[in-house]
Amino acid sequence: MRCILNKPPDLMKNWEMWLISRQYSPATIKTYLPIVDRFLKEHPDISAVSEKQIQKYLTKLHDSCKGLNTFITIFYAIKNFFDYLNTQKMVHVKLSKDVLFNLRPIHRERRVQKIIPDQDVVFFLRAPNRKKGNLRGWRDFVTLNFLLLGIRAEEICKLDIDNVYFDGWGPSRRMVIDIKGKGRKQRRIFVKPNKDKRGKGDFAWAWQRYMDLRKEKSGIAFPAMPGKGRMERMTPGGLYRMLQRYSTKTGIRPFHPHLWRHTAAVRMLEEGIPLMEIQHRLGHESVQTTEKYLGAATILQDQSANSKWLSDILFKANAQYRRFRL
Repeated sequence: MRCILNKPPDLMKNWEMWLISRQYSPATIKTYLPIVDRFLKEHPDISAVSEKQIQKYLTKLHDSCKGLNTFITIFYAIKNFFDYLNTQKMVHVKLSKDVLFNLRPIHRERRVQKIIPDQDVVFFLRAPNRKKGNLRGWRDFVTLNFLLLGIRAEEICKLDIDNVYFDGWGPSRRMVIDIKGKGRKQRRIFVKPNKDKRGKGDFAWAWQRYMDLRKEKSGIAFPAMPGKGRMERMTPGGLYRMLQRYSTKTGIRPFHPHLWRHTAAVRMLEEGIPLMEIQHRLGHESVQTTEKYLGAATILQDQSANSKWLSDILFKANAQYRRFRL
């Protein structure tokens, strides 16, 4: 029996609670809600909506969408909403995935991925004020280091101190980073020390120096206001504002955090790092059946985390001991 109400006042709230109960991420829920709300404004009588009307609506959006990923998100938001309505026996429309595949273009333009020039990376790494143990400067410097590992901005902001630790002894000692990834997927990254002649310049050294300066030895790894007594997480927006601040200082245009991730991926590919290692490091999904094994695998990425490019960049970034100064 179909629902006789056009749009129950608590429908969206109930659907939101249903998404939460199915363990959808807060980011996904935040994206889905306005998409379905726009759909309901055009089709307020949900009991009378047919699959042809939905297809017509999606076709119109498909022609106006700037990217395929945007359209796919809209499709799955609406499909998920009608899956919920079916569980509540409010409608009997089942949106098939064939609608999505029939609307996909056969060929799409592929653009060359932009990356950050090496010299600009060096300028940004030199920009934080690390003199006299400036805690904020060290937090920013370590954050930039983590961006160079290809970690997402959201993942960096979610890191706790306990997620970063050291394993092994002597030459085999390595830095381990447990990342809470996108879509509730977790992965582990290994970073082998590769210090310069002065014993400085690698990720492990920078992290250890940052930890030595911090009073709190547990909790949030990158607080919004370090040393101010307010232990609130830095947000992705706050990370971008940090990059904007150093953009003003260096005179270089601000680079979005995701562009740092693209740069790390391209540089690793250029150095011949195996694609599966890069896929694991970046936390990318794959249609291959081996994807389920990658999340649990422990891959020692000696070259990707210890590459010549990253070593050269970090050596130049620590050149405040040399002639060049900002």
